[in-house]
Amino acid sequence: MKGQIVKIISNNFTVNSRNKRYECKCRGKFRNDKITPLVGDYVIFDQDKQLIIQILPRKNELIRPMVANIDQGIIVTSVKKPNLSLDLLDKLIVIMEYNKITPIICFTKLDLLTKKEKEQLKKISQYYQKIGYITL
Repeated sequence: MKGQIVKIISNNFTVNSRNKRYECKCRGKFRNDKITPLVGDYVIFDQDKQLIIQILPRKNELIRPMVANIDQGIIVTSVKKPNLSLDLLDKLIVIMEYNKITPIICFTKLDLLTKKEKEQLKKISQYYQKIGYITL
């Protein structure tokens, strides 16, 4: 049966398939082949034995956090305390684009901004929207 790993705790893998969750283990072969199952992996599993048999090819994966097969990601960034770092924001966007993940930018702590700072942030937000990104 085909499913997707939605949670990993220690060596217990929660696999979602057809709106039902199965608590599974992995074959020892994965450890021998140095394959690490990740949250987001699509797998073939035996529902009776509750055993993951095969990890299907990934379309992408991130190292931090360790996840796979991501369609979109939300970059949550503070605008004050700590101050907004456009270098860090751009770096995260590049990582997501490289991995074919649609970035969504979420600015937080807007209540700490002065009126002038809010106007400046509006221009920054409009810039990212103009080049094709969703900003919140």
